Amino acid sequence: MTEEIHFPKPMPEYFDIILSENRNDDKNHLSNLVNDYVELAKHSLSQNEFIDIASAEKLAETSHFLISQFDNFTEEQKSFAVASIYYFVETDDDEHDFDSMFGFEDDIEVMNRILEKLELSEKKIEI
Repeated sequence: MTEEIHFPKPMPEYFDIILSENRNDDKNHLSNLVNDYVELAKHSLSQNEFIDIASAEKLAETSHFLISQFDNFTEEQKSFAVASIYYFVETDDDEHDFDSMFGFEDDIEVMNRILEKLELSEKKIEI
């Protein structure tokens, strides 16, 4: 069981739900989810020209980096990384990713907080 983390601002409730679930952590599966999600975001541009594809691509790049580091993580660190990736690839989190130009900001905030927890602050994404 993972210990509770106290962030300056509470993590979104949905992140905590994902973290508590036993999600598939297979590297290939996660890489495919990330790639498919970026493609879905690009496809969704036809319905909303304001989707922030650049942020989606940065989140994908960071997700792939985290996946590449799984073998270096403890189980607890890996569970946080996996939860942050799932938070990114699910559209209907705290702020729906495809509804506005700010849809990926909550995903970036979650990812950045996990990067800090993993002592990988140099990989943080600028908003």
